[in-house]
Parts: sequence; C-alpha cells; structure tokens
Amino acid sequence: MKKSITTLSAAVLASMMLASCGSDGYRDGTYRAEANRYDDHGWKEYLVLTVKDGAITQAEFDAVNAEGVKKTEDAGYEQAYLDADLGTWPADTAQRLEEALISTQKADEVDTVAGATWSSNSFRKLAAALEKPMEKGSREIVTVDLSDSDS
Repeated sequence: MKKSITTLSAAVLASMMLASCGSDGYRDGTYRAEANRYDDHGWKEYLVLTVKDGAITQAEFDAVNAEGVKKTEDAGYEQAYLDADLGTWPADTAQRLEEALISTQKADEVDTVAGATWSSNSFRKLAAALEKPMEKGSREIVTVDLSDSDS
C-alpha cells in the first residue's frame, strides 16, 4: 500500500511538472522580437507572441514605419502589392504566417508565403529568436538582424 501511494504521488508530480511546462516547454507570457533597424523601404518588422499553457496561442506579425503606421494598415502599401499581382498583401501574409506558427508551434516549420519571401524569412527569424526566451520565460525584447532575410 505504501509503495502504491509513493508511485501514485510520483506520477502525479511528474504530470504536474509536464503540464506546467507545456508541450514545447514554453513559459506563459508575452514575448517580442523586432528588427534591429528599419529596412530599405522604411519598415521595421516585429513579432509578438503570446504563450498560454505552454503553447503559442496568439501571434502578431507586422512592421511599423517611423511615424508608427503599421504596414498591414497602410492602404497605399497594400495597393502596391495588389498592383504588382503578387497574390498576397501585408495583412494576408501576416495572417497566414501567424496561423501557421500557431498550428506548428515551430518557426522552422512555417512555410514561405508565395509572393512574400522576404516577409516569410523575416517572420521565421523573428519567431526562431523567441524560442529560447519563451523556454526560459525571459520577457526582454529580442532584436534581430534581418538584413539578409532574402536568403
């Protein structure tokens, strides 16, 4: 009987430890990564991830210009994408990448959005840069060099 209680206690403790870590070992909280500078078009990309119960539950991928305007809300920038017939635009690209990360939980498993290779590569770099902070629970803003995101 004493052995059964000890075994049961150990199993409960192990389950509690696993549940608190989540499936990927991410700590609950909000995490942010951003480019270390504005790109050649005047945008600075960022990614904010929310972790709940150890899993990424929300993602916000966007870029801002020096005036604080978000790329996904800039009608002129959207029209330029539509005029170029790329098959996507900033808000669409962001949504597709965000949904893919929430689904896969891993940056390297997010596929490139056709017509948005640069943004897709930047997104994966920003998400990858947040993996260790999310595992440790570090809430400091992570800055990332995105200058070679076209590779």
